Amino acid sequence: EKKRGLRLSKYAKMWLQVAFYSVGLTLIGMLIPGHEVGRGMLIRSLFPVATGQYWYFCAYSGVFFMMPYLNALVRALDEREMCGLLLTVFGLFSCYATLAARYKDMFVLDQGYSFAWLTLLYLVGACMKRKGAAEKMSVGKLLAVFAGCVLVMWGVGVLLLPVRDAAILISYISPLVVMAAAALVICFAKLQIGPNMRGLVRSFAPAAFGVYLIHEHGVIFERLKAYCGKLAQISAVWTIPAILGSAAAVFVICLLAEKLRLILFEKLGVNDVVDRVFSKGG
Repeated sequence: EKKRGLRLSKYAKMWLQVAFYSVGLTLIGMLIPGHEVGRGMLIRSLFPVATGQYWYFCAYSGVFFMMPYLNALVRALDEREMCGLLLTVFGLFSCYATLAARYKDMFVLDQGYSFAWLTLLYLVGACMKRKGAAEKMSVGKLLAVFAGCVLVMWGVGVLLLPVRDAAILISYISPLVVMAAAALVICFAKLQIGPNMRGLVRSFAPAAFGVYLIHEHGVIFERLKAYCGKLAQISAVWTIPAILGSAAAVFVICLLAEKLRLILFEKLGVNDVVDRVFSKGG
């Protein structure tokens, strides 16, 4: 029971983080001239999960409450069954679903923007961890797999396929994207970093989710989209540097904003209150 309570406190902290940006950025949008934010939008921002303000957090909310049962499932599988599960997810829900996506999203995976796909990825990750995938491949091979997938996606998607099919090829459920992502996950799991860098990562890692919450909010996203439209009009020589520089700037600004939120919550004792509430509930 105590362990369950601590997990619920973690989710509650995430929910408060999401609500902070959902409501806060909506209020900021109301102050921006020319940006129409109705009363209905403000009310919806108070219920970020029920109203689908952020697809990832909505999907994660479902996965979170299923985690104990998904973990029990993976623990109950033997080696052969785990391999069968991995092959089924990759073959059926990635390869076949990608090929069929041009006609029908029969598993309702929504190109990876769904609870179903996030659940499948959780199972894959749990199986990879249990099988010790990080110990069985060299970093060189993993980087080669990643680079090969990216080159194929770029070559086939840009040079050979029409826009619609290219979009399917680079969707989250695409086998090339899945293989590239798996290679990166295993590669980073093998990464050995020093104590100084480890402290830096621990300091900023919790803020990474905040970067997503800020730049994906409608108020911010619409302005970023308009800005990217302007980037498309500049000289081709400067397009790539401008895009990379802009992405880096957005990441750093959002990261700093999230660090300020963390400091604010710490000063107000928000996390301590959450911990006390759920420790008593447990």
